[in-house]
Amino acid sequence: MRLQLLFALLFAFSACRSPSPSVSPTPTPSPTSPLLVSWSSQLETETRSQLSLVVEKLVVTEKPLNVELRLPDGVRAEPSTNWTIDAATTGTLKYEVAFSWSGPPPLTDLVAVVDMQGTGSGFHAEVPYRFGRPAPVAAPLKQAEQPVQLGDTNLGRPVDLTK
Repeated sequence: MRLQLLFALLFAFSACRSPSPSVSPTPTPSPTSPLLVSWSSQLETETRSQLSLVVEKLVVTEKPLNVELRLPDGVRAEPSTNWTIDAATTGTLKYEVAFSWSGPPPLTDLVAVVDMQGTGSGFHAEVPYRFGRPAPVAAPLKQAEQPVQLGDTNLGRPVDLTK
């Protein structure tokens, strides 16, 4: 019995002293969004757009997805602006919708809203379409002229975050 205890202690002591193996942990991929929504333009004219709403539904959901198109003033949609996607349906789904208006292109965005509220889970996506207008660009931050000095350390020019 003493011999077994001695071997157990020697094993434990040697295990603690041995260097850890140089195995790098395998990075785990980031989780994939269960729902991806985007617009794809098929046809653009001065008063008409033919678009595809592409919905990549990667999982079976508890409830159906509700799809709603929020139209800018003066824009008409054919065939519909509201529909549902069955809970059991998965894969890449394309919905063709034609939009028309009179006059210049709309100044506000068309927004596709895809939503599902389940028990303890849900999805909500809002995807704008800008009718050819460029996306807004954030104004660059203005930097002050004089760098900040802290003792012997130069911290660089500060950025004014109040404007």
